[in-house]
Formats: sequence, C-alpha cells, structure tokens
Amino acid sequence: EKLKISGFVRMSKGTKFVGSVAISNTSDEAKMVPTGEVTGELDLTNATGLGPLKPTKVATAPIRGQKPGTSGLRKKTKEFMGPNYLENFVQSAYDSIKENGTDLSEGSLLIGGDGRYYNPEAIQIIIKMGVANGVKRIWVGENGLMSTPAVSATIRERGPVWQKAYGSFILTASHNPGGPEEDF
Repeated sequence: EKLKISGFVRMSKGTKFVGSVAISNTSDEAKMVPTGEVTGELDLTNATGLGPLKPTKVATAPIRGQKPGTSGLRKKTKEFMGPNYLENFVQSAYDSIKENGTDLSEGSLLIGGDGRYYNPEAIQIIIKMGVANGVKRIWVGENGLMSTPAVSATIRERGPVWQKAYGSFILTASHNPGGPEEDF
C-alpha cells in the first residue's frame, strides 16, 4: 500500500513490506531493517547500528613454501584453510598493489572463480581485507563465479577511473580437481 522511510536505513532482498509501513531512524548511524515481513511502524533509532568498519591487526609470520608461480598460488584446499595462509597471501597482494602506486580507493577490484570448494569463505576474507585496506568498490561474480577470460576482459575494459578495475583475485586451480582434499 504505502511505504515511508525516514533516516539512514539499509535492507536486504529478504525484506518484505506488508500493508502500510513506516520506518524511522533519527540517529546518525545506518540501521538494518529486519529480514522477513515488516508491517506497521518500526523505529530503528535505538537498534544496534551497522557502525563504522574497524580493521583489526593480526600478528602473523611468513609461511614456508608460500610462493606464487606463473599460474598463481597453487596448494591443497586444506592448506589454504589453515591459520593465516590465505590472509597472508591476500595481504601481500594488497601491499604490493599499494607499493606500486595504485590507490585502492580508486577503481575496482574484481573477485571471481570457478565455484570450487572453499570459494565462498575465501571471497568473504578477500572482501573484508579489501575494505580494511581501503578498497571502495569490489565486483564479485554472481555467486562468486567469474571465468578467467571474463575477469581478463573486465580488467581490460576502459571507463571512468572509479569503474576501471586495477586487479583481481581469481579463485581457480584451472583443470586440477577441486574439493577439500584437492587443489584450490
């Protein structure tokens, strides 16, 4: 029927408004509309807010044998799932990109892969670490799927600087078998 929203609010695809709905938030912090059916009046002012993202520092050390080759970093999935293995590699990539003069707050970072085991978790880690490193725009293939040729074509696409991709993480072991005991 009618929807009225006042203040900073965010909602997900799972939010459904039924009947006349009035949502308010008089605070300066964005609040999340609950998932599911929302009816009547909803004041989110005192709800827990989304708050600013605060990066955390994690002490770590170099990992023996973690050296990418011409085809990237190829190891067994369980090794990638180990403590700080993926995180060390991802942070080294962000550090390298910044050291080469790329401003991570401009342009876009692409993330995609072939859908193998551990991709959803790895994508979340890469996104969170990207935000902590100042990445402002991230493109992720639908359900994390994006083939290597599609990533390559997107990176080579020209456009405004905020839209142009400066790099990507492609999560695939190509023709090698995937799974918890196989390659990532």
